[in-house]
Amino acid sequence: MIDLDLTARAGAFALRCAFAAPTPGIISVFGPSGAGKTTLLRAIAGLTPAEGRIDLDNASLAALKAEERRIGYVFQDARLFPHLSVRENLLYGFARAADPRLHLDEAAAVLGIAGLLDRGVRALSGGERQRVALGRALLSQPRVVLMDEPLAGVDIARKGEILGLIRSVQARFALTILHVSHDLDEVAALADHVALIEQGAISRRGPARALFLEAPLSHRPDARSLIDGRVAAQQDGVTIVEAGETRLVAPRHEGEAGARVRLQVYARDVTLALKPPEAVSTRNIVPATITALETRIDGQALVRLETPAGPLLSAITRDAVSDLKLAPGLALFALVKAVAVK
Repeated sequence: MIDLDLTARAGAFALRCAFAAPTPGIISVFGPSGAGKTTLLRAIAGLTPAEGRIDLDNASLAALKAEERRIGYVFQDARLFPHLSVRENLLYGFARAADPRLHLDEAAAVLGIAGLLDRGVRALSGGERQRVALGRALLSQPRVVLMDEPLAGVDIARKGEILGLIRSVQARFALTILHVSHDLDEVAALADHVALIEQGAISRRGPARALFLEAPLSHRPDARSLIDGRVAAQQDGVTIVEAGETRLVAPRHEGEAGARVRLQVYARDVTLALKPPEAVSTRNIVPATITALETRIDGQALVRLETPAGPLLSAITRDAVSDLKLAPGLALFALVKAVAVK
């Protein structure tokens, strides 16, 4: 368990932050620029003076110096040492670790950077630099890894690759990762637990799948449902995912049978039908029951559904609600194109 109740100041900005989340896992703090995300990480790391409680797995960190807290820090700009090779950057943290559990060769293999060890870091791409930064943090044998907007400098083509890598590394080494971002796509892909931060304070927190179903996230134009499942099969350019009590068809996700996968289904991409349609290209036709109806702040209707894959959101017009006579308790079908599943 990570349990925080602290205050800190950065110039005129005041941070008053309290939340708890289970460990190990990925805890994401989501909020706009200027909300206090980086100040929070720096306070936990001991880089910004703070008062209060910082407890991690029954160990109190607040009274310790920064170098005693055993924290791995991945900055948004990587902050590698430009005069050192990849190997030397990785070993910088390792040389300071007592009783190392992870060694260079293993970390390099897992992160896919074994072929880069003798390169200078100036020659690396943004994605490669972040892999090295993550490796350096891991080799310091940390209690917790702090990630400050880790994909800010990574091009879109590489973001999905790095996100998948972070999740696989967390699972493999049972890490506790505290990740902050203003990018909801990044949070949706990574987080097991989410805390929303506004003006230096946590406004809401909870398991990621549950929090994405609640306001304010459910009222955003990019509202979505998160579905955690496992790869059942790879076929014809798509991935079959076992999710709850059903199977869903998604675009190709890397991974062998049994590999963990997270799917994102945008509320705007969920169509509702009173009867199962015939002769359509939509691959995912899932029985559902309406649990609630509400009006979003943009005036659209938000339909909450229970399905064999778990809770699902659908955003439709209020006119459609009226025409279909939708109401809580009504059984119908949720339709999602495979290509719309993220």
